[in-house]
Amino acid sequence: MCFTPPTTVCHLAVDRTLASIIAPLTFSASSTESLITPSTVLGNIEEVSARGLSVMAFCKTITMPGLQDISRNVRSLSLVLEDIRPSSDDLTVIAQALEALTHLEQLTLLGLPFPDSDGLVLRNTSFSLRKFVSDLSLCSKDVLEFLARQTCLVELGTTSSLPTAWSRAPIRCQPQYRILPNELIPDLKVLDCPASLLLSMLLASPPTRTITNLRVDLNRASSLLETDALVALASFSPTLKRLSLRRDMVGSGARRSRAMRSMADVLDRIGEKRRWTALKFLELEDGPYDLTSVPALQQSISTYFPNIETLVWAPSRPAEHAEASNVLEPEYIASIFFMFCPSLRQFIFSEPESEDGEKTYTSFSRLRSKDMHPEGILDSAEVENMWRET
Repeated sequence: MCFTPPTTVCHLAVDRTLASIIAPLTFSASSTESLITPSTVLGNIEEVSARGLSVMAFCKTITMPGLQDISRNVRSLSLVLEDIRPSSDDLTVIAQALEALTHLEQLTLLGLPFPDSDGLVLRNTSFSLRKFVSDLSLCSKDVLEFLARQTCLVELGTTSSLPTAWSRAPIRCQPQYRILPNELIPDLKVLDCPASLLLSMLLASPPTRTITNLRVDLNRASSLLETDALVALASFSPTLKRLSLRRDMVGSGARRSRAMRSMADVLDRIGEKRRWTALKFLELEDGPYDLTSVPALQQSISTYFPNIETLVWAPSRPAEHAEASNVLEPEYIASIFFMFCPSLRQFIFSEPESEDGEKTYTSFSRLRSKDMHPEGILDSAEVENMWRET
């Protein structure tokens, strides 16, 4: 049984770069201590979600006298501040709320305005997490000390990276990546991160984390960083079972200059001299595609990823130079991958975004009969978290 405040419902929608926690209990901005009292029948609350002004409504409520038993019931919490800029007093309230949630196992904390310093809200927490999703800086002393206490953490979602220093080499500058020590999150299995964090993990001596589920954002990486990150990514091939790569080349400047390296080139780079026999699921969030993209991608996958069972390919759109008559139908694209990838059992292809920005996916399956069957349309929510499934 969960508590429903006497207000409108506020749903959580976490940014796509991070993992989301969908929770049945929600708070709206009009929920205040005058509306919620210790005598309210709260029931057995385990999952809580709040965003925007609702964050402060929840934090003020859960710290009210007499609600200690309720706070100890909460296992999963998602706080997304959006464009709210909390005052120092608000940060104190948030910190007190987190301190009260002693049995928390999953925490999503997004939108604090100062990622380098707002980690102070985690200082006095005593819970032991299995999942932590945040955009707080991994360079923050408070965040590092918090992670050092989280000995049971197995899933991390972050947009932060450890900044690099540059050596003054006589020929060219070389980036010097900071190390993420093995004693931090030693049992990490599921990771959603920017490319540079892989390098920080690889530099730990020896790199002992056995990552099984990984989503990497290559979008903001320079050409040099991407090259180094792909080398680091390949080192996880013995244990990776599910991999998601995000590399949408729509844009300008440094990002557009990397468009010469296609997604097939990326797969060739990480597949070269590596055996990806453990990998069963591969998701590719790609840039524009044309007639040459499909055979190139198919060849890379069939060559280096022999045991792929599910492939999700999400190109942003047909390339600008591709004529409408040359744009391949999803069914034909699926047939090519099924033909040349013997282990493939499911192929999912993204349709162009609708006018309201919603993306849908067409799914095809192949059973033992080797006949391809259309499974229908999936929405983005159904596909978003497939990479982290066990």
